[in-house]
Amino acid sequence: MTVHEGQRVRIIETYHWAAGTTGSVMMHPANRSLTRQVKARLGEKTFVWVKFDDPQIDADGDGPYSEAEIDLAFLVSSK
Repeated sequence: MTVHEGQRVRIIETYHWAAGTTGSVMMHPANRSLTRQVKARLGEKTFVWVKFDDPQIDADGDGPYSEAEIDLAFLVSSK
């Protein structure tokens, strides 16, 4: 999936946190780009910054977070 700033997305239910949450793709606050490549054990993963519609508690119970970096493979377009 290709993303653009302001694009509406939903985190799919198999992600480890914020599953089912909707939000908007934003510029990453640290590197001012839409995507960030991260080296992983099985290659590279692409992450995007998502501003959630509703703040979320993470898998460790921390938060609530109003935005976070999410693996692009777990995002789908939302209307």
